[in-house]
Amino acid sequence: MGELYHHLQNSTAEILRKQDQVLQKQDHKIDKVVSHLAQNTEILGRIGETLDMLSAKSKHKGSPGHQDEGDSQRHGSGSNQGPQPSNDRDSAAKPSDGGAAGSATNRNNGNGDGEDGDDEGDSNDNPFFRYARKKQPARSGGVKHRPAEELKIKETMRKWLNEVMEGQDQLKEAVSQDEADKFTLLFKTNPLARPCSVDDFRYWIAGGPKSAWNKGASYVFVEILEKRKLIATPDVQTRDGIREAFLLRLKTLHASWMERQKMQEDNKNPRSLFSKRWQRKNTLFHRRREVIITFHSLESFLSFFDELGVAGMSSDDEDPGMKKPQVQYIIKEPKWQSVELKNLLRLFDYCHLEGRCTTEATRFGYTRGAPPRIRIDKNDRSSKTKYVSGLPANFYDAQWLEEQEPGWAKGGSGFVNEFVRPRKPIKLIFPADLLKTLKDRGYPRAQGPE
Repeated sequence: MGELYHHLQNSTAEILRKQDQVLQKQDHKIDKVVSHLAQNTEILGRIGETLDMLSAKSKHKGSPGHQDEGDSQRHGSGSNQGPQPSNDRDSAAKPSDGGAAGSATNRNNGNGDGEDGDDEGDSNDNPFFRYARKKQPARSGGVKHRPAEELKIKETMRKWLNEVMEGQDQLKEAVSQDEADKFTLLFKTNPLARPCSVDDFRYWIAGGPKSAWNKGASYVFVEILEKRKLIATPDVQTRDGIREAFLLRLKTLHASWMERQKMQEDNKNPRSLFSKRWQRKNTLFHRRREVIITFHSLESFLSFFDELGVAGMSSDDEDPGMKKPQVQYIIKEPKWQSVELKNLLRLFDYCHLEGRCTTEATRFGYTRGAPPRIRIDKNDRSSKTKYVSGLPANFYDAQWLEEQEPGWAKGGSGFVNEFVRPRKPIKLIFPADLLKTLKDRGYPRAQGPE
């Protein structure tokens, strides 16, 4: 027993040491994020100051008195108005021109008397000056649509290809790499060669629209349309247009095929799946934390939420019944997490969703940026045994605690008291006004954590 207890003590110390290392890494990452935010804030501030300065200068230049003064300076002293670095370099390189050389020297020494000299100095020293001066294209703010003729051509091409393929999987690999390579060599010497026939039409889904096989298959595709009387005998320009539309359709199919290959590769690589799942948990943590920081009435939850960390977030898996772009995820709750904590975290998610909704459009939508990840709660539990130790007792599922160590609440040296180490329970009271707003918005299961 003494050896076992000594072994448990060493194991506990090792676990605590590893947890401390993880926390230190997370703190380091948070410090880096805060540092980057501070730098970005400073950059944005400097850009704003530069824009204000340019706006004030443009108004000042618009006055007649300033134009006369600029003309006299241009003709008298040789100095230039506005940021013209090429002219400044020329003036500095010509000492024979006393006015220009003196003006350049004054600017370099910081003794220039004119306001324009300081502006030119800023244009050379401030890298954001050129960025602010860059002309941006005018934006109408309206939703851009593709021309109706282009959409009609694409729709017709999809219909024709479906008829030619006769219900076959259009992402199927019907051409091998060896076949494609052999035809590439033949196509270089004989542009009239065809990789397939009308009765055995195949395209190389892995090759994309620029491959020799698919270029040759585009001619065969036009022949099939003529044979089936889907089109009348076209002229050269019409044939070229059909082949171009066919290759454009193959470009879309190739992109879908690449995505399928990537998903299959990820499914074969458990480490890749784990990495993506962890990344989603990390995103979920920072998203919820942003909600807590945004609402003043939720700031009391910040300390315990940081104790939860990324490891305390629920994981999720893609719903196999959904297809892109309507992908949704099924939540996998940790075994150890209590319903009380779960309900509170859901309210944070509802706050985030409500903040992303927009009513500016004629139909429902989200604000600019990637749409939020839709997570569906089906009361599924994760099979993982990992847990976060040292949290308040009401954060843990009571049944899970009892299964780990029966009678743990009475004290002892079992698994719960030695490793999980639950603290005294705390009250989780969600603000009533915010809860009422979520209920009025119709969010499902918008109930308090109590």
